[in-house]
Amino acid sequence: MLHWFYTAIANAIVALHKLIAPLFGDDSGITWGLSIVLLVVTIRILLFPLFVKQIKTQRAMMVIQPKVKELQAKYRGDRETLNQELMKLYRENNANPLGGCLPLLVQMPIFFALFKVLNSFKPDKNGNFHEHYGISKGLVQSAAQAKIFGAPIASSFRSSADTLRHLGASVGTVRGITIAMIVLMTATTFITQRQLMARNPAMAEGPMAQQQKILLYVLPFFFAIFGINFPVGVLLYWVTTNFWTMGQQFLVINRMHPVPVGGAVAAKPVTSNGANRPGRGAGQTEQEAPVADAQTGPAVRRQPQRKKTKKKRGRPGGRH
Repeated sequence: MLHWFYTAIANAIVALHKLIAPLFGDDSGITWGLSIVLLVVTIRILLFPLFVKQIKTQRAMMVIQPKVKELQAKYRGDRETLNQELMKLYRENNANPLGGCLPLLVQMPIFFALFKVLNSFKPDKNGNFHEHYGISKGLVQSAAQAKIFGAPIASSFRSSADTLRHLGASVGTVRGITIAMIVLMTATTFITQRQLMARNPAMAEGPMAQQQKILLYVLPFFFAIFGINFPVGVLLYWVTTNFWTMGQQFLVINRMHPVPVGGAVAAKPVTSNGANRPGRGAGQTEQEAPVADAQTGPAVRRQPQRKKTKKKRGRPGGRH
């Protein structure tokens, strides 16, 4: 069912390869490696509007955190009503708890399509290459044997010695490179999620917390465990997209003011009628407002003046 999608990804890589080949050569590892990098850049540029929507959705979720907590306290024990009220609150504020996962969810099919394509480029038991997904036998062999830091793009940590021999590489070199790339992929996956949470402390609370913890810990664990099955080209793809995400988040999120924990927003000062002038609290009159003493410095509260009244005293020895 997804053969058409795999074919589209394979042809996209070949098209990018044709653009770069005049610079570094048809069979160069730099050419095929840059083809994968440019595929990442192209996809991430297309997904940029989705990334901006992700950030806006996360910020909307942070702002309504106090209301979410109020509803959770009010409808404790009534999960059905709570869910209905939460959905109503989300709709009114254009918030979506799953909105933060959209770029990742869109990228995963591309990630697995690339895995399927590059994994098919391996030679058979006799060392022969075959046409796959509309890509000619010659291009399949060129891509499979192209090396990144000495490891063929189609090789993986679990590639057999015979497969690596046909690809023109050694077991030690391939395993060393793949382990280094798996560690880098896992670390950058963790850092990109941690970076987003560190910039917005409110994400550590409320309904988004569980979602973010899953992305923070489960994804790196997933990549660390299953990364031994990923071809070098797939590892290169995910490391590249992680570095792109780190830079994109740094530029976009740092331009936005972080939402404080609890989603509180600072009140704007009111200047009409001098109600909120410096040194005066809400509801205080001018006489009662704290004023600064020119000599002592600290603000003191001016007490209302009272009229002095003379206390009448009875005459000594007077009659009662």
